[in-house]
Amino acid sequence: MKSIESRLRPHLTAGKGVLILDFALDRAYLSVACGEGEKAAVINELKEAVGDIITVRFKENYLLRNSRLPKGNKINYNAFIRALVAFDREWDRELVYKNLRFRDELLLDGFFNFRLKELKAKWQEVCDLASDNSGYLEYHDTFVELLDFLVKSIDSKCERVYIEKRNGEYRLCDGNDAPLDRAKLNIDAVISDETLLPNLIGLAPKEVFITGEIPEYVRNLTGCLFKVRS
Repeated sequence: MKSIESRLRPHLTAGKGVLILDFALDRAYLSVACGEGEKAAVINELKEAVGDIITVRFKENYLLRNSRLPKGNKINYNAFIRALVAFDREWDRELVYKNLRFRDELLLDGFFNFRLKELKAKWQEVCDLASDNSGYLEYHDTFVELLDFLVKSIDSKCERVYIEKRNGEYRLCDGNDAPLDRAKLNIDAVISDETLLPNLIGLAPKEVFITGEIPEYVRNLTGCLFKVRS
């Protein structure tokens, strides 16, 4: 809900509307009010935000719960899960949009559980396929080849990503040294060595520029998937 709120707020500045985020009985509620002039833009952004929540956060949680993949190498595991999340994401989003209807309220978990059974069935097929072939992922060359195939099928969200490591944490920026929009691009709030590659996979940039020292294994694996420049 905080992610959705941050995406809607720019459309409701300067008195154009009201956003209220509240919590009660272990549930979060986001109330939105605006004038007719802002309604179309707010609904469009809300549609995009809900689509991202379902096809990124919900999908990742579903894959984590229902797949049986080797977890010995956390970097590999995180990267592969995120690649499966991003794989075929445009189809996932279209299915969400087809079933998404805004009335007075939308119960996000109810919408997912009862209106998106076809989507969950497709995700389960992905889980079963990945789990049934998980033995191949134990071999580094096979893993890299499969990961590269998945990444190349993902639509790019940005042309270039500039990576800078400071005090053990990573900053992902554009060419003007401005931080990327974490909420809109579904970037983790804190990025570590274990989660750098998954975040890059979600963005699928054409080029990656790296400043600072990162673990050799992470750098090498990044170089197998993207065009890396220093």
